[in-house]
Amino acid sequence: DSGNPAELYEVDAVGNLMTQLKLPKLINTDWEDLAQDNKGNLFIADIGNNSNQRKDLKIYKVNPKTPDNFETIRLSYADQIAFPPLPNERNFDCEATVWYKNKLYLFSKNRSKTNRFVKLYSIPDSEGTYVATSSDSVYSKAMVTAADISPDGKTLALLTYGKVLLFDVEEDLNFNKPRHCIKTGKGQTEAIVFLNNTDFVITNERKAEMWSIKRK
Repeated sequence: DSGNPAELYEVDAVGNLMTQLKLPKLINTDWEDLAQDNKGNLFIADIGNNSNQRKDLKIYKVNPKTPDNFETIRLSYADQIAFPPLPNERNFDCEATVWYKNKLYLFSKNRSKTNRFVKLYSIPDSEGTYVATSSDSVYSKAMVTAADISPDGKTLALLTYGKVLLFDVEEDLNFNKPRHCIKTGKGQTEAIVFLNNTDFVITNERKAEMWSIKRK
């Protein structure tokens, strides 16, 4: 997150630090979500935008085996005109990112009190400068803070403060098939990752706690 070094940490199932990956050539303005493709590349989303006024949004594409050979994916939102917009139009802070079929998908953290729709954007997963257009949206009272896709590519999970929203995935990534809402009651949860096709881990940013959630 913002204010921290450009580093990634690998922990075990109970939170013990295993390895530390330092990335001195990268800048941590406001790192948020992580995503991974099917080739082992990590996508570090430096897109935290609490005030909705950043013009330097970027996602770093890094292979942990060769961290110095990274790519920078720069982006902006097609529907953002003002920096920042009016308070009731501030829906350009995307803290959730997933990789799916050679694209990166971003989900807005619906901060506006009058506009509670989570917007879905997509951009290519390779180096370049892109203007992201919103392709879908879904209403949510809770703000989306992280996302992940199950290993079989059939389930999209959106994490919020207190809930996990699950959607079925078919050919395209969208909100057409909501499946389930799981209440967690775990406070300021801001990270989620699937362990397998049904179970996942979530973490609480403030309390530095981690939970495994198993679905039947």
